[in-house]
Amino acid sequence: MLRKGLLFIRLWRNLLLILLGCSFFCYPSSAWAVVLQDVRYNRLPDKIQLVLDLDRPTIFQQFSLAGPPRIVLDIPDASRSGRAGITIGAGAVNSIRTGFSNETTLRVVIDLRYTAKANIYTMPPEGSRGNRIVIDIYDNLAAPALTLESLESEAQPPYVVFAGAA
Repeated sequence: MLRKGLLFIRLWRNLLLILLGCSFFCYPSSAWAVVLQDVRYNRLPDKIQLVLDLDRPTIFQQFSLAGPPRIVLDIPDASRSGRAGITIGAGAVNSIRTGFSNETTLRVVIDLRYTAKANIYTMPPEGSRGNRIVIDIYDNLAAPALTLESLESEAQPPYVVFAGAA
C-alpha cells in the first residue's frame, strides 16, 4: 500500500513538472524580453551622449549606413515602453528613432547630420540608474582639410590693378 502511494505521488510530481515545463516554453517570449524604458541625451563639450535606459542587461548588434549617415543598433528579444524617438539637432546627431526590424528585434536608428566617430558601450546599474546602452557621438568640428588647389590659391600674391596710372 505504501508503495502505491509513493508511485502515485511520483506520478503527480512528474505530471506537474511536465505542465510547468510546457508553460515555460509556451509562454510568449516577450515576457522575458528586455524593455527599452527611455531614450535620452546629454550635450557634452566634444560629443553628444545618447543613453538607452533598459530594464535588464542585453546584447545588441551595431552597424552603420551611409547616404544619409546612420548608426543602427539591433536589440533581439526586446520591446519598448517609452517614447519612440527624439529630435536632437545638435552636434553630429539629427535624431534617434526606434522601431522593429522583425517581430522581436528592436531597431534603434541614429540619424546623423554628417559622418562622425561613435563609441558604443553598455553600463551596469548604478545608483538610481538601471542598465544602459551608451552611444557617444563625437563632434567633427575640425577645420576643413586643405587641398592642393586651396594651397596654391593661398600661395599666390594678391593681384592689384592700378587704374589711371600715368
